[in-house]
Amino acid sequence: MPNSRRWGHLKREVEMLRRHFLPAAFDPLGSYANSIRVQARTRAFLVLSHAEIEIYLEEWAKDIARTAETLWTTSKRVTTPLAFLLATVADRVGIPQTLQGSSKDSPQRLEDAATSLFEKYYKQIRDNHGIKEKNVLSLLAPLGVPATALGTTLLPDLDTLGTIRGKHAHGSARSVQSVLDPETEYNRIKDLLRELVVLDQWFVRCKRSTR
Repeated sequence: MPNSRRWGHLKREVEMLRRHFLPAAFDPLGSYANSIRVQARTRAFLVLSHAEIEIYLEEWAKDIARTAETLWTTSKRVTTPLAFLLATVADRVGIPQTLQGSSKDSPQRLEDAATSLFEKYYKQIRDNHGIKEKNVLSLLAPLGVPATALGTTLLPDLDTLGTIRGKHAHGSARSVQSVLDPETEYNRIKDLLRELVVLDQWFVRCKRSTR
């Protein structure tokens, strides 16, 4: 199955960042003439690549949710993503004690719950800040993403990238003691892109089946 346009865009953005921030040729020994500048630009590559991956995950989550929302709004179809959202995000639809007065019947209560859950989920996406395991599960578990789509190494590697990114994004150059090797960080992001392929293909299948 071919990768999505969204994954292709992510790959192109990473390559653009590589050309813009990293040395044209990597030194096997990690020795560069202007080491301070190389360190600063490697940190920029790391932080911006992290941001691109975060956007990629958030946009896919939003895309699938919006597809499910459109089908619910237009034809009242409960798709698989909507079923998971109802189970994980929606407020419980209680049993009315009476239908007298202003009490709503069951179909209307479900309609209200669905409207509310999409608003809540989109806010959850907007409030996301990161790509660590807890962030990814907060974004994707409500859509029913299976463990097989995440593999065994993707979440730990995203955790590692998130930790390194936080260390270098929130600390001054002087306070950060570790030295970044530009080739190592580039390979880290390339490996993550390869790991994201399986998840990307699940996104594509999910989007196609939600119709």
